[in-house]
Amino acid sequence: MTGLSGISGAVVKRKGGKRFNVHWRCRLFMADKKIHEAVITSVFDKGFGLLFLQAVPVDTVMNVEFGLSFNDKPVKIRFKGAVDYCLIRSDNTGADLDLLTTNISSTDKHTINNVLQALGEANGFK
Repeated sequence: MTGLSGISGAVVKRKGGKRFNVHWRCRLFMADKKIHEAVITSVFDKGFGLLFLQAVPVDTVMNVEFGLSFNDKPVKIRFKGAVDYCLIRSDNTGADLDLLTTNISSTDKHTINNVLQALGEANGFK
């Protein structure tokens, strides 16, 4: 699987269709006007799974920014999303969030669709 960075796992079956495990560091911008660090742990057609240090109420709106390497080129993705799911981890390492994309540029959406297609076609994920 050439051209992708931060891939760490296989397909995950959960709400939102087929998910692919990834490990992409990101920055979150929320209503408190602070920048928060998080990790995108999965990507799927309607959004992203995140590991965040704290629980966040459902329907919280976040602006997210992350970078990845696709086809050996650095790409910066920005989108707005709403928390659809939040579960505090039992080992006290943070909370697992599902963030549904509510606003993304057509260029960034196209890039994410290409990433999803590349992940789906990779031999390690069949």
